[in-house]
Amino acid sequence: MASTVGHSLAGFCIHVLTSKTSSRFPIHKDLKRIVFFAFLSNLPDLDFVIGWVWYHRFNAIHGEITHSLLFLVLASLLFGALPFGPASFWKRTAMAFFLIGSHDLIDFFSSQALGLHPAYGIHPFYPFYSERIGAPVTLFYGVRHKNLDQLLSFDNVWGVLYELLVFSSLFLLIDRLKRNSRFRTDPMSGQGA
Repeated sequence: MASTVGHSLAGFCIHVLTSKTSSRFPIHKDLKRIVFFAFLSNLPDLDFVIGWVWYHRFNAIHGEITHSLLFLVLASLLFGALPFGPASFWKRTAMAFFLIGSHDLIDFFSSQALGLHPAYGIHPFYPFYSERIGAPVTLFYGVRHKNLDQLLSFDNVWGVLYELLVFSSLFLLIDRLKRNSRFRTDPMSGQGA
């Protein structure tokens, strides 16, 4: 699994990609939306809280139901049903699907070594099929989180710095493409610019 920082940055990149305002626009005006996007991008890791409350272990159920396609679809529909913004139910559902799905996609490609190394994977078909499925290649460092010493380790610092590099590069690419594009749209507003 990637860090909360990496998942939040993925949500920020989706915000920049889908916002009709320029990425040069003052961020504080979109702060609620950015925080909401970061929240949805980290939603599958809610299983840490559930594991701690019910099993007294953070990792007790990590990567199972909240990282499944079933959870992705149900949570997307639930957030699509929330009445916020002028966008339609289906546009809100699609946005939630991309944000929550970004988490699963990143975790699908996460492990302790980058490159041609099998990723840890996720349980996409849980509870019907309980085996982990991961990519044959690792694109993101997996955060070590079995205890506080691991969580605060230098390896995790390197992982976060790597995520900052990856998502900053992605942000710059999106920004460049948007500035060169004549068509800008905000799917959450229900209208094009």
